[in-house]
Amino acid sequence: MLFTGDMNKYEISDATSSEAVLDIIKGINNNTLMYWVDGNTGPFACETIDGSYTGELTESGNKLESMGVNVLLLPEKIEKNGEYIWLVPELCRTELEMQYFSIDEMNEQYKKISMFGKNLEKWYEQLNGNKKIKKDHWIDDYKLLESLAQQNLNSGDKGAYVLKQKWLQKGCNKQIIDDVLSQFDFSEIAIKVASKLLRKYQGKLPSKALKDKLTQSLINKGFSFQESKLAIDHLELEADEENEQALLYKEIDKQYQKFSKKYDGYELKQRLTQALARKGYDFDAIASALREYL
Repeated sequence: MLFTGDMNKYEISDATSSEAVLDIIKGINNNTLMYWVDGNTGPFACETIDGSYTGELTESGNKLESMGVNVLLLPEKIEKNGEYIWLVPELCRTELEMQYFSIDEMNEQYKKISMFGKNLEKWYEQLNGNKKIKKDHWIDDYKLLESLAQQNLNSGDKGAYVLKQKWLQKGCNKQIIDDVLSQFDFSEIAIKVASKLLRKYQGKLPSKALKDKLTQSLINKGFSFQESKLAIDHLELEADEENEQALLYKEIDKQYQKFSKKYDGYELKQRLTQALARKGYDFDAIASALREYL
């Protein structure tokens, strides 16, 4: 016997009507196998917080259990004469709702919800060929991630790697993530992000350092090295020799103030050369500038 909820007209448990339901169940033969799932109205056997299941029972749920009613919190397999059926509660939305919050962002109650959802996932994977249930849940996740990926392409600035890591941390399925991301071309957004970064750093770094800075910034945002390289090539960067020389002399002033207090002569020149090379300046340009400066 399966009780499917909606046994009173209230969306919150009403003590009187709940007790009436329990009285009816008391009259059922104890040898009857009984199961309970919550509906849209009471009585409610499963504890919820903001509509999401915690994996624990309410007072009514504990009373039902004491009367021999199995409250379905997890899928249960019933076998008879070599055949079986699965009873599956519709609780999947719990994890889907919670997985986009980090554990640090949840209070203790919401941690409980998230952990119950993850536990529930393991049971769904054991539904021995019941593809529809698993498929329907995956479709929900797939559509949500697809929407988030498209939103990122339209107005975000992240590459596939960062999106994947973010979604994995939220508990999303790796196969679904890979399937979603494989549909999207990140080359255009890489160019858009590279252009934005160029506006930030152009005129402040020598050409080599600028390319290195753009490449590393793009990789940090989740774009592959190849995507980053193609995006930077698309920008068609041209060296501004006059500006680079001004930057070089400005950097020499800065480094000279730092090293001249401890070093002089050949050692000072070597320290300056090494420091300027690390900043991305060409060795020939450094040597020429230092001959004039020192």
